[in-house]
Amino acid sequence: MKYDWIDAFLLSKNGVEKVFKTEGAVADELLKDMLDKSYRLVLSGFSKKKQNEILNHIS
Repeated sequence: MKYDWIDAFLLSKNGVEKVFKTEGAVADELLKDMLDKSYRLVLSGFSKKKQNEILNHIS
């Protein structure tokens, strides 16, 4: 994979397994889009108060 650090990071998490192989590199824009959508999905699971705390900490 083009981004070895992603494999290492994800595989360090409990319950995560690498069960597929990609035949080519994932385009940077597609990867960024998937990560952004994933982030928003996780963020939406928090209460509005916690979302604001997280977003204000980042800004």
